[in-house]
Amino acid sequence: LKLRRYFHETREMNRRRAEMQITEQMSPMLQGEFALFSHQKWIEKVWYLRNMPHDIIVFMSRNLKMAAYSPNEEVFSDRTLFIVRRGICALAGRILVSGHTWGEDMLLSNEHLRSKNHARSLSYSFVLMLHVEDMADIVAEFPEARARLKWAQVQIAIVRGVRKIAEVTKELQKSGSMSEEAMTDEDRLSFFEDVLRGRFSPDASGGSPFAVDGGPSDFGPRR
Repeated sequence: LKLRRYFHETREMNRRRAEMQITEQMSPMLQGEFALFSHQKWIEKVWYLRNMPHDIIVFMSRNLKMAAYSPNEEVFSDRTLFIVRRGICALAGRILVSGHTWGEDMLLSNEHLRSKNHARSLSYSFVLMLHVEDMADIVAEFPEARARLKWAQVQIAIVRGVRKIAEVTKELQKSGSMSEEAMTDEDRLSFFEDVLRGRFSPDASGGSPFAVDGGPSDFGPRR
C-alpha cells in the first residue's frame, strides 16, 4: 500500500521526466524559455537570486533538479539550495510549505558558519535543488551576478559569524571559562578567529577563519 501511494504521489515527477525528454528535442533557445517558464517563480523565492539577469535565471532554471521524498524521510544534501515545490517539510522547528526555501548558506565554504540542521519531509514532498558547484559554473562568465553573490556571501557570513561568536561567548562565560573584562583587544581578535575556525565546535578541524568563499563556491573572476 505504501509503495502504491508513493508511485501515485510521484506522478508529477514522471510528468517532469516526460517534459524533459520533449524539451531535449527543442532548440537551445526554446529549452531555455521553457525552463524559465517552469521554474522562474521558484527561483525568485530565493532572496539573493531575485532580479538576476535573464540569462542567469534561464541557466539556473535548466540546472534545477527535482527530488521526491516520502513522509518522515530526511531531506539533505551538502551545500545545496532547496525549494519546496509541493508538500510539507520541517526544519529546526519551522514548517516549510510550497515556496519556502532553505540552504541559502551554501554560498559559505566555512563549514562552521553553515547550518547543520537537516530537514524532514512530513508528507509526500517534491523539492527543487541547486548545488553550489552548478551555481558557480553558471555565474562564471557573468561579473555582475558574481558580484551580487559575493555580496550575499558577505551578508550571510557577517550574520552567522556574529551569532556564532555570541553563542560561544555566552557558553564560556556561563561555564566560567572566560572573563571578557580581562581580555585585551588582541585577545578578542584571537578569540574571534578561533571561534570562526571552529575551535570551540565538536568537529573542529581548523582552516581559514574568514573563509566565506573559496573552493567550489568561489564567485570571484575565473582564470
